[in-house]
Amino acid sequence: MLNVGLSFEPPEPRVRHLRDLTHTFGLICEQWKERPIEIGGNHSILALDSVDLENQALRYEQEIDVGDWMNQSFRFRTRLVSATSTPVDSHHPDVLRLRLNPSRTAYLIGWLATLVPWIKSGFPEWFLAPNVIIKREKTDQEAVIAKELFDTETQAYERLKDLQGLVVPICYGQVRCNGRRALVLQDVGGVSVAEPAGATLNLEELSRLLQECCHALRGFGVHQSDFQCGNFRLVGSKLMALDFEMAEFDLSEDDSAFFTATGISHLLSAYQRSRAFFRGEGWLEAA
Repeated sequence: MLNVGLSFEPPEPRVRHLRDLTHTFGLICEQWKERPIEIGGNHSILALDSVDLENQALRYEQEIDVGDWMNQSFRFRTRLVSATSTPVDSHHPDVLRLRLNPSRTAYLIGWLATLVPWIKSGFPEWFLAPNVIIKREKTDQEAVIAKELFDTETQAYERLKDLQGLVVPICYGQVRCNGRRALVLQDVGGVSVAEPAGATLNLEELSRLLQECCHALRGFGVHQSDFQCGNFRLVGSKLMALDFEMAEFDLSEDDSAFFTATGISHLLSAYQRSRAFFRGEGWLEAA
């Protein structure tokens, strides 16, 4: 019999009911513990190939139009989740934003966790945020390359576990989506540095935030090799790093410092050009 920290003997009806409920929940979880997530539906859109400024502008215009939410249902370990999904933008067809539909069972499990705290750590699938990101293994790459990119990002999130939710998104786990491997990630909110709404920092401010972010990653042996504006989001007063498919690990201090400085310089140049373009299009107020 599970001990929930109450020592009444015989147990009161409410406590006995709680024990029965917890025991039943444990049996159900045991059956579904190893089952992967399976997401139905397929919402593919054309990805852009060029990264020049004109296509950056086109991507921004397309991002505004991305809003067709599709119904989804999937099983994540012990939980059957109902959700709606849409691509995060036109440039990343393999990345979906999911809006989870609430359920009575989830509310019940949430209440149960206030009395039996171990449930929250043992069954995190019941405590996902209302919005999550699904990042699927790529299909526009050769299989070997796609596998390497996915494995690299998975390794990066494992190394950065202590920074999840602070400098990088929380990674809830690896699952399967439409027959492909996928990561369930936190939707960190904020705005992308590649968007007009995120292009409000001056170069000195952005440089400082980038250095702080990269320094934190470097402390865990992870180097963000893909210095693109779209791989950093401004969340409140800090930057959060995304997309670790091209990350490198355990560089020497000299190499890490050199490549970080080079990457930040490259990103700042692209950021400055984007700001000028956004102002020319009337998407960003003149300085």
